[in-house]
This record gives sequence, structure tokens and C-alpha cells, in this order.
Amino acid sequence: MVAECPPPRGAQPEAAVIFAGTRQQGARSSWRNMLTKLVVVRNDTSRALMSSEIYSEELKEVALERGNHIYLVALGPRVRVIAVDDTDGTDGTWIVRTEFENGGLWKPRTVRVPRQLLGGGELRHVKDHVVHRSSEGIEKKYAAISLVRALLRANFASAAERERFWYEHTIKKFFTYSIVYVGQAYGRDKRRSAIDRIEQGHEHLQKILAEVHDYHPDQHVGVMIADLRLAGAEVHGSIGPKTLEQIATASEDLLTNFGGALEDPKNALDAVEALLIRYFQPVENTKLKQFPRYGLPSLIRKLETSYITHLGIDFNVADSYALLWDPKRAKARSVHRFSVNIRTGRPEAAGNAPLSWQPDA
Repeated sequence: MVAECPPPRGAQPEAAVIFAGTRQQGARSSWRNMLTKLVVVRNDTSRALMSSEIYSEELKEVALERGNHIYLVALGPRVRVIAVDDTDGTDGTWIVRTEFENGGLWKPRTVRVPRQLLGGGELRHVKDHVVHRSSEGIEKKYAAISLVRALLRANFASAAERERFWYEHTIKKFFTYSIVYVGQAYGRDKRRSAIDRIEQGHEHLQKILAEVHDYHPDQHVGVMIADLRLAGAEVHGSIGPKTLEQIATASEDLLTNFGGALEDPKNALDAVEALLIRYFQPVENTKLKQFPRYGLPSLIRKLETSYITHLGIDFNVADSYALLWDPKRAKARSVHRFSVNIRTGRPEAAGNAPLSWQPDA
């Protein structure tokens, strides 16, 4: 039988047992040698931030509550405000004129901001950003990126077809990122989120910020945080006269403890960090770029003890309204599916493994 893996976002983990054929195994064959077992980890939430936003106390609490222990530092195009038309229009909007870096050139893009998004008041242009002044006289600064993200969060789901096309094109132009560092934060009793780690003087982030400031003023440094969970597992094996007892034992183990060593949240976090580094090949990470061939030997031993032969990750940043660059396929997208073979240390290509869950083609 075959069951879909992983389940839809937000669903409970699933286990699938897939047995094919009636090939006999020799007397010395072990279950480990005839088994393919894949465990998939995925995220349910993600959030893209400007580096200045990580110091919000409210955000720190939300990140901890959501289990945002994974973080990625990314580079994208710089976006700046060049003018604001504050005249009252018939549709009650501010016309915010921006420009973004694209291939060494600055290109214009007009953003229509409904006044109700900020609760009315006044909006004025100051240098590269805007300042909103409420009717109570409270002022708040918005960079072009934070203003557009607020607009997307408020209106994207209910946007009409024409507006949705504009939003999707804006995401492509403003929020296409290359990942330059991947890290994790956990701490005792899971009381340390990605925000806590970055806030406490993260050396790689500080280095990236300094280099962008000095040498790449046309780029923007962003931070993305995400949670993780076990999404599903599936086993593929062969049934033979001498393997029925082993198959029964393995099936019971899969259904009661399908994640094996990855049931431990710290092991799962280590695996996710390693998979993301292997996949994105970030320039600021010096270790785990050839995982599982090199790095985390103790984790590999635990996975092997759990009969896990393949690790997969389903990484989705759609709710961050962002696209991440896939260096292997030279393509930016919001959903990334990747798996590695623990035995060989190599990434799996779509269609290589006899499994229902597949990595990207």
C-alpha cells in the first residue's frame, strides 16, 4: 500500500509502509540492508524580517511560542521610497513611489497603500523610508520593505485576480533572496528561539551587515525564522519467506515510533539545519555543506540505529511572502523539497527512490 507523505500543512504526521514484490533474501540478509526508510521534516510557519525588527519583545515571544528555532540570513535587493503622494484620492490610498535594485539598475515601482492599513493619519517621505503619524500624534517609521510586507499580509489572501498578479510580481521583484547563512537556536527546555540567538550579537549576521553596508549598498540583509516538525515517514521493502517476522517488527515500530532518533527535537533540529546547509550551500557556513557524507557522525549513527536511510525536508516560506534562490536549479521559489541518502551521502533525484514523497525535479 502507498500513503501520501508528507500530509497537508498543519496535519498530523503520517506513516506509510510500502512493500513490493516477493523477492527472497538470503539467510544472512538483514532488515537494514533490504529497507528504505524515509523521514520527512517540514515547517508550518516562517517569517521574514528586516534586521532591525529582531529586537521586538513581542516578536521574541511569538517566535518562542511558535517554536521558531531555525534561522536563515539572506540577501535580497534593496528597496527604497523616493516619494509619497499624500493627496486624498477617490479610493482612499497613498501613492508610494519606490525603486528597487535589479541587475545593477534601479527600477521604479508604484505601491498603492490603503489608508485603512495604517488607520488613517498622515504619511510622509523621509530619506529612503516613510513616517506615519496617527491621529493621536504617534509616529512610526516604515522602510519600503516593511510597508509592502504589511500590505501583503493584510490583502494578499482576499486580493482580486488583477491585484494578486501585482502582489506576486512584487514578491518576485522585492523579496527574492539568496541564503548566505543557516543556523539554529534551542537552549535548555526549548527556551531559546532564533530571535534570542540573533539578538545576542550574532557574529555572522554582524559580518554580513558590515560587508553589505561597505561594499553592497544596493542589497538588503534579511532574516528568516521558521519552525519545524516531523511530517511523515514511509518504508519500502521486499517481502520474502525469511523476512516476515522482521517486517512485522519494523511495521509496528514505524507506526509507534515512526521518527526514530528524530523524535528527539534536538536531533530533528540538527538534521534540519544540516539539510538546509547542504541544499542552499550558504557562503558563510563552513561546515555541513557535504552532510551526511561529512559532519554530525553521532547523529548519523542514531539515524542508522533507527533504520533511517533517507532524510527529506519540505521547506515552505510562502507565508513570508518571499522566494528563495535554489543554487542547483538556478530558480527562485517559495517551496523547496530536498532529500539525501544517508547510506551514500548523496542528494536524491526525483524518481530515484521507490517512495511516494519525492524531492524537487
